[in-house]
Amino acid sequence: MDGRGAPERPLAVVEALRSNRIAGRTVIWLNEAQFYLQAPQAGEQVAAELQALLADDDRGPVLILGSMWPDFWRTLTTTPEHPSAPDAHRAARTLLGRAEEVTAPSAFTSDQLTALAATISTDPRLEAAAERAPGGQITQELAGAPELLRRYQHGGPAERAVLWAAMDARRLGHGLYLPEPLLREAAPGYLDDHTWDQVGGTYWFITALDQLTAPHRRLPGPLIEHRPRPGELSPPVPLYRLADYLDQHGRSERKLLSPPAPFWDAATHHAYTSEYLVALSRAAESRGRYRHAADLFQKAADAGEKYVLAELSELRERAGDRAGAERLAQQAADTGNTDALMALVGFRERAGDRAEAERLYRQAADAGEADALTELARLHEWTGDAESGERLRRFGLDAKGEIEGPWK
Repeated sequence: MDGRGAPERPLAVVEALRSNRIAGRTVIWLNEAQFYLQAPQAGEQVAAELQALLADDDRGPVLILGSMWPDFWRTLTTTPEHPSAPDAHRAARTLLGRAEEVTAPSAFTSDQLTALAATISTDPRLEAAAERAPGGQITQELAGAPELLRRYQHGGPAERAVLWAAMDARRLGHGLYLPEPLLREAAPGYLDDHTWDQVGGTYWFITALDQLTAPHRRLPGPLIEHRPRPGELSPPVPLYRLADYLDQHGRSERKLLSPPAPFWDAATHHAYTSEYLVALSRAAESRGRYRHAADLFQKAADAGEKYVLAELSELRERAGDRAGAERLAQQAADTGNTDALMALVGFRERAGDRAEAERLYRQAADAGEADALTELARLHEWTGDAESGERLRRFGLDAKGEIEGPWK
């Protein structure tokens, strides 16, 4: 678990794998594998240890089985678009690259149900689920999906507002466990004034939370409160997990919607880790909520995620705060961020400081920024030194960083 006591089942897996308790012919079952592979910090440890186990002939053969929804598979297997972008799931992507992907159908066909009739009749739970499940959706029925959907669709305004806040937090990048203060602060933003006048009051949130966490027929409710295991550090605030089926339902149903302003404010104040702040920042920016994105980026940078300073600099410049943008770009460049170095060049060029712009281009080239030489050649050509620009494009720089001469 991280320093704030976030619940991390993945660490138990890491401990088990490192203890050499896994013998040959063991089947490791990771239900909802994203809980283990996508967890901040610990997720990459789990993936690395599982790879090491698979490569260890002395402990094999071992079979690793896992399940996850397609959205999580895409998140874990997608390579970052920009080479300098943080690669949060490198080990998980490598592990899953070795996996055999099996896509489960959303429902059983009539022929499949007929073929499975004998098996279904031997299990009362399967038999009951087959009778109740619409359109052959037995798996969903067993998981309590219809009841969860009913409670979501027919819940009161306050309950739906809390669930919308939870759904939006999850689909826009927050981790599995949602802090109670985030839900409490965000939910009112989903209610209009008339509805708020009816449901608001001293106990509105506690009442809604009680409804949402109440089980039904021994199945968990739409929200599940996290309860630390013995020996686990208690989190600083209560944490809740959105039921997996509603998590997936929300990603589809709310795909085209952007949250209200109170959601972004609540995320800035209460997102559980700096990693989640970064993800939510980018979600806000991609939806044109630049002020909220800037607030989230700043909070993430203050929490130690210095690599986002370059992105924050771009937002500040877009808003017209050129001095603030240049200051942030310089801070980011000081951490080795080549994107920030390139942004600084732009500031220096616009200020007419060619010498400093050229120095920064050379520094970016030394740091491996592929576009730096092209831009440096353009700078030479734009200022009338076409010969130097041409030499740069053809021959590059020598070991001392000076323009190279003809070579064979």
